[in-house]
This record gives sequence, structure tokens and C-alpha cells, in this order.
Amino acid sequence: LKILEVNYKVRKLSSSNQNEEQILSVWSSYRAFFLPYKGQSYLQQIFLFGFLIRLALFSCVIGYLYEYPLVQAILINLGNLFMLLYLIIQRPMKQFANFLQQIILEMVLLPFNVCVLALAILDAKGIEAKDQRKNIGEVMIYINVITPFLAMVLMAVKFLVIGWEFYKE
Repeated sequence: LKILEVNYKVRKLSSSNQNEEQILSVWSSYRAFFLPYKGQSYLQQIFLFGFLIRLALFSCVIGYLYEYPLVQAILINLGNLFMLLYLIIQRPMKQFANFLQQIILEMVLLPFNVCVLALAILDAKGIEAKDQRKNIGEVMIYINVITPFLAMVLMAVKFLVIGWEFYKE
């Protein structure tokens, strides 16, 4: 809730023609809530709030709905799709490297979550389908193997972008 409050007050100060230095002097302790995000709309600025709510809901879905794996899979896929659409439509990050990293990670999560959904559907319908389950499992293993390498590549690209920006300054 503090994220929402800070962003609301920062937007209010911005609309009253206060410059960025004045706003930062008042809200310097909270700059991580608003500085990395675009400020054209409130929805862009509160990305961190949405991201944290999604993490909390994910934990609640896993923790409280453990007896309903199909419901879990559906809700997790909806959260993944919602976040992906939000990122594409709102483009909340100022730095393109951060935006690209978040989009890529969401796109990697999507096929994994779809695999979980497929397994949950097979379980809910009582379908054995050993070959299909094996294929789905292999896809999930490949995604799990690729993801850490992808994360390292994204961090390296981000490091290069930061280095390039530092060099330009």
C-alpha cells in the first residue's frame, strides 16, 4: 500500500510543476517505488505493486488451493497472461533492458505454466496418456535447464547496456 501512496503523492507533486530534483529530495527513501518506471500513467508507475501482488497471489494459490491443482494451474496461467499483457500494453519500465528482461522471463514462464495446466487437465479427467505426459515433462525439463542460462545472458546484456550508458555519460 505504501507503493500506491508514494506513487500517488509523487504524481500529485509532478502535476503541480515540481521538478524531479524537488520530488527526489522529498521522496528519496522511496525512489525505488517510482524512479525506474515511466510516469505517463499511474498504471505504469505502480508496476512494482502489481508485481508484488502477483507474487503474493501465486503463493496463496499454491498454499491454499493445494487440493485443487486444476484451479491452481488456471489461476497461475491467468496471472502469467495478465502480467504479460500488462507489460506489453503499459511498457512500465524506463530502461529497455529491464523491460526486455521481464518480457522474456514472462514468455519463458508461459509455456511452462501451460505444461502444468495440461498435466492438471489430464489428471482432472483421469487420462493416463503416458506418452503425452512424458513429452510434457521433457518440455518442462528443457525449460528448467534453459532458464538459468537465459537469466545469465539477460544479466550480461543488462550489464553491457549499463556499461554503454555509463560510457556515453
